[in-house]
Formats: sequence, structure tokens, C-alpha cells
Amino acid sequence: TKAFTAVVIQQLASEGKLSLDDPITKRLPEGPVSWKAIKVRDLLNHTSGLVSFTDLPSFKELMVKPGMQSQITGMVAKRPLKFSPGSKFDYSNSNYNFLGLIAERAGGAPLEILMRDRIFNPLGMSSTTLERKGFRRPDEAEGSEVVKGKRVAPQYVEMSWPYAAGSVVSTAGDMLRWLDGLEKVLTPVMRTDAFAPRMLTDGTPSFYGFGWILATWRSEPMLAHAGGINRYSSFALRLPVRKVSLVV
Repeated sequence: TKAFTAVVIQQLASEGKLSLDDPITKRLPEGPVSWKAIKVRDLLNHTSGLVSFTDLPSFKELMVKPGMQSQITGMVAKRPLKFSPGSKFDYSNSNYNFLGLIAERAGGAPLEILMRDRIFNPLGMSSTTLERKGFRRPDEAEGSEVVKGKRVAPQYVEMSWPYAAGSVVSTAGDMLRWLDGLEKVLTPVMRTDAFAPRMLTDGTPSFYGFGWILATWRSEPMLAHAGGINRYSSFALRLPVRKVSLVV
């Protein structure tokens, strides 16, 4: 889901509707003063210092009920930054949920519509949606969890919570269309930005681009990401030089 959110943000930036160097308080004025140092690109790279709302003790009780993104903003705003923005990498689902809010405000439409019109429809991904109202669809695979070697009923999570960080529902076939179609939705300049490691303030590179883990396979560049949510796990990678994609 994060890579889809990142593409929408990049497209909006290319259209002049936002800048990756905007302080996020320009786009999320309800945030505290401490967020002024955080730029949109810090959210993309997971270098913001924002605590992940999914790590907060209260989230396990909240996730079974319908939620609002304003609740997440309030929960995260009460916590101090973990580090100075741009100085460290720290994976936080808050980063991408805030990017979803920024995209909606800049794009003038719900995130599911922005993704549909800008990515899913152009790439022929007819079985892919961003779900906000519950898990079950008639044709959806039934996920499960294993505890101590036994299958158990997994804890439910309302899809209004994962949102721009994890609410995309898709198929392996559609995910291949996405990976093979990256060049259709991202210009060469966008791809250079998205697939470049972020240089931290101490001069060391981070391994995370815009919604992608940046790695190598047999000395070739590789884009990859895992996805995990109650009842389901997934993994996708792309070898750009060979034009080979893998989805599990």
C-alpha cells in the first residue's frame, strides 16, 4: 500500500499541487509545532521521527472498532519525536497515513479515488481497491493466523485504520501488473527520486526510498517490500534491469 500512496504523492508534486520539501504543518496545520521540521519527503522515507500509531498500547483495543484518521493525528501528536527529522530511519505507519491525508487535501478527492484514477485503472488493475469499511468481500481469500502450530481465529482490524499505510486489497495478478507498469505511472525523474536511498544527516545512506526497500540481488538493483496485516502476509520484488517481478 505504501508504494501506491507514494506514487500519488509524487504525481501531485509533479503537478505543482504540493512539494516534497513542504513542512508537513503546511499540509497538516492541526499538527503540533514540533512537526514543522518534518518535510513531506521525511514521511516518504520514514525519517520523520514520528511514533507509529500501530505501536501505541491503546491501538490493540481501538483497531477492532471503526476509526477516524483525526484520532491517529491526535494520538501521535501527543508523543514527542523519537529523533530529529532526517537523522535516522524508523519505520512508522503514521508516516504513510499522514501522506494519505496530504494527498486527499492536495488532490481534492478520497485516496481510494486518487489511487483508482491514477494507478489502478491506467494499469488495468480491476481487482484492486483501497478498502476502508471492513475486510470481507465475497471473493476474498480467507486468511488465518498460526499460534504454537495451530490455526486460530485472527484478531480483527477495521480497515479504516491501516488506510494509506496498509488498506489496499489486491490479487497476485494485479500486483504483477503494478510492478511491470511502474514506468507508466512514474516518469524517469520520479523513478530516480523514488528509488534513491535517502542520505541521513550524518552522511550515511538509508535503504528505504519512496515506499520501497532498496536492495541488490546478485549485484543488480532490487525494489522490494513486504506487507503484513491480521490474517495476511505478502511480499513483492522488482528487478528493474531484468524487468522481472515476483509476488507472493
